[in-house]
Amino acid sequence: MLYGKSSGIFSRIVHGQGMERVCAISAVFSGFPNVLTVHGNQRLIAAVTKAEPFSFPWLSARLERITIPRSNGVVCITRYTQEAAADLAKRTWVVPNAVAESFFSVNFDPPSGEPPAILCIGHVCPLKNQNSFIRALDPLAVERKFEVFFLGQISPGRLYDDEFLSLVKGRGWCWHGGFADREKVKGYFQHAALLASPSLENNCPMVVLEAMAAGVPVVAAKVGGLPDLIEEGRTGFFCNSLDSSSMREVIRRVLASFSTGREIVRQAKLCAEQRFHPKIIAARHLEIYRDVLEATPVAKSAEALG
Repeated sequence: MLYGKSSGIFSRIVHGQGMERVCAISAVFSGFPNVLTVHGNQRLIAAVTKAEPFSFPWLSARLERITIPRSNGVVCITRYTQEAAADLAKRTWVVPNAVAESFFSVNFDPPSGEPPAILCIGHVCPLKNQNSFIRALDPLAVERKFEVFFLGQISPGRLYDDEFLSLVKGRGWCWHGGFADREKVKGYFQHAALLASPSLENNCPMVVLEAMAAGVPVVAAKVGGLPDLIEEGRTGFFCNSLDSSSMREVIRRVLASFSTGREIVRQAKLCAEQRFHPKIIAARHLEIYRDVLEATPVAKSAEALG
């Protein structure tokens, strides 16, 4: 919530971060001018995952239809989101997520003599596509040494998660470290040869932005908002997450080309500093807040707000 004062009148604006829980609906029914940020395109996620009626993704998708039209505008973290929200939103702005400043100071320090480490970070689920990624790398594991570190929560008892644990257990080059907070992720980034993001649907994954800021080469599925974040061959690499050979060949190429990777790292860090630094993102949000407040009649005086 932003507070401002002009000519003795206090103004407020509520910013709802995310559509899938209480943030968006709280913002639009707050009685104040408001904006929403779409972090995950719930309608698109529900379509990709074939969400069952009354499941969480199914309900979240319907919540989008309730909240977006009632807001003064939507902050879209990629153009992909902007296109998805255009049919419901009164106004839209494209502003990516901000990366914590500490990621920009991560220093790459690979352990001497160790195989290159591939990171794959995200909640273990069909949408994140970890199981297909593991199988895609099986032939490559025969050719050369590397390790894949999976970081993310699992839900034991679910078929996909149990299959994931079985795949990891059966491969000496796979390891699952569970959930990792940002401090732990920064530690992993220090030793990582690359970050892999093989998701079937994604908007603006923080881990990709953080990897770019930290100087970790990124291999990502060319889906959703990722083309807004990565320039192929300049700040990262794309693969087809539905094609095992595509995922495998891009990983092989990145692991084999250290000189190209160093230039990718330099360009990615520069891009992150220019686009995702928190000072830049904060300034853009303040512009949006002022824009909305100037266009919205102020209905409450300082005395009323108490």
